[in-house]
Amino acid sequence: MSNTEKIGANAPEFSKLLIIGAGMSGISTAAYYKRRYGDDDYVIYERQKKLGGTWWMNNYPGGATLLYSFSFYPKYDWSKFFASQPELLEYVNDTAVKLGITSRIRFSTDVEACEWIEEAKRWRVHLRRRRVDKPWALDEPTQEEDAQLEEADRWVHECLVLISCVGALREPKDCNIPGHGNFQGTLFHSARWDHRVDLRGKDVIVVGNGCSAAQIVPTITPITKSTTQFMRSAQWIIPRPSPPLFDDNTAFAKYRRYILCWIPGLNLSLRLWAFMVNEAVFLMFRKTKFGNYLRAAKEKELLEYMRAGCPEKYYDLVLPKYPLGCKRRVLNDGYLSNLHRDNMLLTNDPISHIEENAVVTASGKKYHADVIVMCDGYKPGLSAIPFRLTGKNGQTLEEHFEALGGVGAYKTCAFNGFPNFFVTCGPNSVTGHTSLLIASEVVTDLAMKVAKPVFKGQAEEVEVTRKAEMEYRKFIDDGHKQTVWQTNFCTSWYMDKHGRNTSLYPYSQTHMVLDCMFYSQKDWNIRYTPKALCRSRMVKIACLSILLGLAFQGMRQPKGYFGELWGRALRSLSSVSQILTQCASSVLSQGALFVRGLAGSRAN
Repeated sequence: MSNTEKIGANAPEFSKLLIIGAGMSGISTAAYYKRRYGDDDYVIYERQKKLGGTWWMNNYPGGATLLYSFSFYPKYDWSKFFASQPELLEYVNDTAVKLGITSRIRFSTDVEACEWIEEAKRWRVHLRRRRVDKPWALDEPTQEEDAQLEEADRWVHECLVLISCVGALREPKDCNIPGHGNFQGTLFHSARWDHRVDLRGKDVIVVGNGCSAAQIVPTITPITKSTTQFMRSAQWIIPRPSPPLFDDNTAFAKYRRYILCWIPGLNLSLRLWAFMVNEAVFLMFRKTKFGNYLRAAKEKELLEYMRAGCPEKYYDLVLPKYPLGCKRRVLNDGYLSNLHRDNMLLTNDPISHIEENAVVTASGKKYHADVIVMCDGYKPGLSAIPFRLTGKNGQTLEEHFEALGGVGAYKTCAFNGFPNFFVTCGPNSVTGHTSLLIASEVVTDLAMKVAKPVFKGQAEEVEVTRKAEMEYRKFIDDGHKQTVWQTNFCTSWYMDKHGRNTSLYPYSQTHMVLDCMFYSQKDWNIRYTPKALCRSRMVKIACLSILLGLAFQGMRQPKGYFGELWGRALRSLSSVSQILTQCASSVLSQGALFVRGLAGSRAN
């Protein structure tokens, strides 16, 4: 790659910035770096064969999301208010191509480990080329494939700044149902959808009833012989919001894209409306008097909505008995009406085991199965950093978390002892009510501002202080105590094994934007280079000399002299600008001569 250095056959490659992951966060990070520094000295390593991250892997039928759009490259001509997975993926690819990012991505590459090299003030990243040739395979290589890796398939890349843009939901849970290995049909996870399988006329079992299942079930049921969905607990199902402009039944639906593109401010107004609606939802998650009132009113409204939408025989299964917000809400796009179909069955009878062609429940019932789709979520833990990360003094990130009492980060993106390292989907970065992309962008902007001295060659490292990280972790924990998530009757993947919420941000999205926008310099230890320190001291000395000179000159002038002087200056701002420019130029030139002279004297 043109801007990636490689010296010698066995020497590690080098770039200023290394980005892990080519999903939406990775593309956003590259775009922010290019825009802020006008530099292409970066590389993105992506483990899959194509970019897109979560929205490339989750390509199951019915996949859709609320209008995602980069702030720096907005899309105006969405076909629907909830964009489908193919349309969203096309937008991400188009963004990467138009901004010249695609050429900087290396696909089919796994990051095995990252270690901080104190002597060089760099990160050393150990990489492995993946050799998974199956077009549908997204999992880890087998031991046989791993053993076939040659020396050329493993290499090292060093960088000044390392940013992990790995998604928060990366690795799906393994199927641990007894007997699944004996199943003669096809079994796969919704996040690893096998598109070779034709579901038409098949008996399909869907395990789980979260967001993915709510999109998959109504999409596949019209073509299957039967769809049986196994669930554990009820979900709060809410209607999908849709502005009139996105209603396909309106007269101007076919002109939607032209209207959004050519009416000034309309697209921005729609986005602002969606943002404000979602921000208002957060008030219901607060354990305040007002929040409790809003939550109770919304729960009553949603229970009526769900009763009206689903068959009465499923009331006991579908209607939740826990507070709204404890778990991730499920958007309804035909799911409730799909429960009325004759070939659709919903049950909470626990699965006992799997046989060759059937699923057997705890009650002894057998359900014939040709295909089993697992929609039971993802592996717990900090999946945004799936590699071994070793910081200062040989301390790993796991050891860092253990020393501080659990998973956490400063402003969700930085850790003490791990300089020049940031994560865009770190602890508590997920929002329970709005788009994760907003959080990812504001965190990326913070990283770019904090790391500026390193990118400019003025500093060797930037590292958040231990005190700042501890205080911020406490700030997050205190915030969760005021939310419905942190209650005894709420159980979800948000919580870790110690009962701490390490996934969600306990404040509004607006709060997070402002929190990252305005940060304290005292929270960071910045180790400047000797050259930058010398330059800074020279500028300070020069400024102080100018002030002392002006003060001494003023004492020698008659009374009222400075009043007249400043009056003239205010009447001619351009003259003041020219004077300051000349003074700065003179100071810098004299300083340069001083340094050269000092260097010459040392040489002699």
